[in-house]
Amino acid sequence: DFLLLDEDHLCIIIGDVSGKGIPAALFMAVTRSFLRAFFHEESDPATVFRRLNDELAGQGEANMFVTLFAAIVHLPSGQVRFTNGGHNPPYVLRAGGTLDTLPKVGGIIVGAIPNMAYLTGTFLLCSGDTLVLFTDGVTEAQNVAGDFFGEDRTEEQLLRLKGASAEHLVKAMRDLVGAFAEGAEQSDDITLMAFRYLGRGK
Repeated sequence: DFLLLDEDHLCIIIGDVSGKGIPAALFMAVTRSFLRAFFHEESDPATVFRRLNDELAGQGEANMFVTLFAAIVHLPSGQVRFTNGGHNPPYVLRAGGTLDTLPKVGGIIVGAIPNMAYLTGTFLLCSGDTLVLFTDGVTEAQNVAGDFFGEDRTEEQLLRLKGASAEHLVKAMRDLVGAFAEGAEQSDDITLMAFRYLGRGK
């Protein structure tokens, strides 16, 4: 999901819910509603995650939780504040062709245990940089031989896509994962998001 908090701040969120079917879909719908409400009330993503975690943990759903990553981009400067709740760390594909991982801030899955603390980290996006977010359905995609797509292959392919538009990057990665699977049954949801920062006033 993404939402413009005000004219200067964009919130980007990716998550993955435990379980399958209607119960999981409903749990994620509730999560999305809480996130949208809380991010319009709070400027700190760690505070939002703490509130969300307590709300979801009180829902009484057995063994239901979500992994979440949220980033708030200050559009004029490229400064980003982020919190991670047990989700795959995104990558930053730099305009110069390098691939960065984000600083580790820890953070447990959201909705499992009440009264948990989350931390906020920061990084900077420069003009032409792309933030790439994904669920573990990408790295854990398997082929018929039982091999995983994996983090190394993910990083290798992203580097090959340097300079691509956000739209093309997402489509190309999805096609690459599909080609790797070689017809093997998909075992998990696959979601990718890409945000290209064009710089101030762009």
